[in-house]
Amino acid sequence: MEGAVASILAPGAVIHLTAPGTWSLVSASSAAGYILGLLISLRLPTVRYLLAGSVGLMSLATVPLFAFAYSADPLIWCLAGGIGGIGLELSGVFCGTVLPTRTCGSVMTAPIGVFWGQFFKHLPNVSM
Repeated sequence: MEGAVASILAPGAVIHLTAPGTWSLVSASSAAGYILGLLISLRLPTVRYLLAGSVGLMSLATVPLFAFAYSADPLIWCLAGGIGGIGLELSGVFCGTVLPTRTCGSVMTAPIGVFWGQFFKHLPNVSM
């Protein structure tokens, strides 16, 4: 769900609200976040709960979505893109350290699905 919003809806909204070059800056900052996350992962010692850390760091991927929703400042969007890139890279490194790479997606989907299920369960019913 996060990937669809970040990859499809966010670029369209940002380009519509600003200029095409703004989305290029947000994408570049996200890529810089991935590289920074990789460099951070090289310096981190092996920790005990890598899979739990991986799930927690995955939540940083939502930071850009909240930035797009609550701010109209492209600088905030770029910072949020960098934070999201760091979180996604560290999450992938942690998960890939514990599990075979092919199974990381399946394992990561379960806690995220539970989170969204609990989130939507508490929303009021809206009839159209």
